[in-house]
Amino acid sequence: MFFHDFKYGLLMSIRNKSQIFWSLIFTVILGTLFFVSFGDIYEMELANSVEVVCYFEDETIKQAFDENIANITMNDEGEKLLDITYAQSMDEAMDLLDDNTGLFYSEDGELKVMLKDNGIYESVLVSVVREYHQTASVIKSVADKSDPQSIQSIIELLRKTSDNNTDKKLTSGNMDPYLIYFYNLIAMSCLFSSFSVIDITARNQGNLSPVGARKCMSSTNVAVTSLAELAAHVLTMFVLSFASFLYLIIIGVDFGDRIPEIALIILTGTVMGTAFGFFIGSMKVSTSIKEGLTTGISLAFCFFSGLMVSNIRPYIEEHCPVLNDINPAAMICDSLYSLNVYETNDRLYFNLVSMIIVSALFIAGGILIGRRKNYASL
Repeated sequence: MFFHDFKYGLLMSIRNKSQIFWSLIFTVILGTLFFVSFGDIYEMELANSVEVVCYFEDETIKQAFDENIANITMNDEGEKLLDITYAQSMDEAMDLLDDNTGLFYSEDGELKVMLKDNGIYESVLVSVVREYHQTASVIKSVADKSDPQSIQSIIELLRKTSDNNTDKKLTSGNMDPYLIYFYNLIAMSCLFSSFSVIDITARNQGNLSPVGARKCMSSTNVAVTSLAELAAHVLTMFVLSFASFLYLIIIGVDFGDRIPEIALIILTGTVMGTAFGFFIGSMKVSTSIKEGLTTGISLAFCFFSGLMVSNIRPYIEEHCPVLNDINPAAMICDSLYSLNVYETNDRLYFNLVSMIIVSALFIAGGILIGRRKNYASL
């Protein structure tokens, strides 16, 4: 009986054009638009020089800046790290700051920097100033204790020492911050599996559909039928969501090379989305209300996970982390992120277990709401 119901449940899922549109076609369209809009912005940002404005009243600092910092290169091709615009006055420099990352200026005989915002480029400018002060401090200390004629050799030694630094990546994963949008696309596709579950639950409720009425009056085990149809639905939605993921890879989105683990995340996310739909579908309200709740709550989950505003999830993690812990979309996104960035799987396993627990809670809630249904007339 189970495999018979599974077979026909699979056929009904495959023929559900609405579900195919939202879980596959809509995700593909939105993913294409995302990739066209900002698919390579991160690489372009990393390849560009940092735009800064400079104004120095102290000629000594200006000379030291021009001889050392202004000539720093960021690759073997000799491309300069800083794209410098010199201002003729401090007022002009402040006006130019709106179009630049930061402002280098002199004050009380020291090099200082003024930043417009917080980010990667701003951190680079702070590091440049910090290294300048450290080098100047060493030179001054040596000059006070040694022969002033040896200062030039000390400067050359410091330069050689800095050349011994080697780049070491903290992670081999893709650190593109815009990737969070594509993580959320996968999460949205998984959660959209909840839509068709409303129809499945309606087909097993005698007061909502003629099919449900016939099932209630027959000798068919409704629990077995529901389980078979849900299993068929999970399989179909997993294939659609995984196909969306493969499409994103084809167009150039870098999710890393751990495909089996990503498939496990998508499968677990699909189960969670199906369990969520089962919970909503078991409520004793009209089908239209169930569909509205499913759509609204699913989109709210995706919003608070970062589908519309990329940095909202870190903000929530800082101020109300429990919201991320119970948000299904955030769990899926965090699983994909941790798999791509972290070398260990501890965070991934924690998220997978959390998703399984949330799925079990949704299913248990749906069973409690929908159990022992008796009808006065069918």
